[in-house]
Amino acid sequence: MQKMNHNLSILTIEDNPSDLFLVEHMLRSSNLQIAKLYSTDRISQAREMIQSLEIDIILLDLTLPDSFGINTFIHLKPAVQKVPVIILTGLADTCLALEAIKEGAQDYLVKGEFNENLMAKSIQYSLERKRNL
Repeated sequence: MQKMNHNLSILTIEDNPSDLFLVEHMLRSSNLQIAKLYSTDRISQAREMIQSLEIDIILLDLTLPDSFGINTFIHLKPAVQKVPVIILTGLADTCLALEAIKEGAQDYLVKGEFNENLMAKSIQYSLERKRNL
């Protein structure tokens, strides 16, 4: 399922259209080779997409219409055992970030504090770490 940065399929779970546009723009501007960009704004739909599509990495917002905070990741976790998840959130909360990492998230990036290079590096490192587990 994991492909080393070639023809990646990325699922973004984000309910803010402006944030989704910015993330997708950063992804397209990065050095990553992306085959497919998928998006949804709900955890319930994300679980269905993960089962029916081949997803290489997930970019997850923690504040969604059907979930909030660390529970967003915890609700998604059973469906993504082999898929790395990077949290992309507006919540600059160190305790929450550490909790997400302890729960199995590969990284925690605060919106507005990263660019396409940092996001691409986080994706590359996350794919490699998950592949090695």
